[in-house]
Amino acid sequence: MLDLENLEKAQRLSLTMQVEVSLKNALIAGALKPGARLITKEIADKLGTSITPVREALLRLVSAGALHATPAQAFMVPEMTLER
Repeated sequence: MLDLENLEKAQRLSLTMQVEVSLKNALIAGALKPGARLITKEIADKLGTSITPVREALLRLVSAGALHATPAQAFMVPEMTLER
């Protein structure tokens, strides 16, 4: 029997990873400028996905140190320093 809950989780995880790769590529290419505020809904609309995988991808990038999260649940592209 097909486990729809696990299938949904796998699809969402895969979508989260795709969004994460897109955001990483945009950071590397300089398309996301230091100090820019990332708006979850705008990213979701641009990538043609829902907000959930975008939020999860942004949180993963915060965990990796690639983005900053503010107390108001905003995501910011950090300034580049020699230490970074």
